[in-house]
Amino acid sequence: MRFTIIGNPYFNEVLVWNVGGVGDIISVQVQGSDKLKWTAMSRMWGQRWVTGAKMVCESRTFRVEASDRRHSTLWHVAPKTRQFG
Repeated sequence: MRFTIIGNPYFNEVLVWNVGGVGDIISVQVQGSDKLKWTAMSRMWGQRWVTGAKMVCESRTFRVEASDRRHSTLWHVAPKTRQFG
């Protein structure tokens, strides 16, 4: 899987590329390394997922569910040092 993360500290948009699986993502959750607990993301359009959770100075871990009901947890996809812009 690949992730493209854009936005700002108060609005995060993630584009999920499921390059090796069935293709369709039906849910995405995000967790930070410090304060942010598992938070469901909302589908914006296509495979773009959004959350208003503040994730400054936290690495991001994603839990993705595909249409075949398989779950994948991808740990520390973005490091704590990642900055917007």
